[in-house]
Amino acid sequence: NRYAGSNKPVLMSIGLSIHNAPVEVREKLAVPEAEWPRAIEELTAYPHIEEAAVLSTCNRMELYVVGLSWHRGVREVEDWMSKSSGIP
Repeated sequence: NRYAGSNKPVLMSIGLSIHNAPVEVREKLAVPEAEWPRAIEELTAYPHIEEAAVLSTCNRMELYVVGLSWHRGVREVEDWMSKSSGIP
């Protein structure tokens, strides 16, 4: 059980919206609904991400993840976002 260690799981919400990202960035990070299962599979393949959910509309993109470490989980989500969008 991955939760048996000393770290407790942490729920994280990471995203962007029309209020904090230009349309060009939102378009690159958008995940069409048909690709949500692929995105979830890729995210949960990271060692510190146990569960994931994706919400992507024309105005926002949000990722909800249960991580085994807040810092490592955020780093892994940022890595996935960069790889999936091509934005360094």
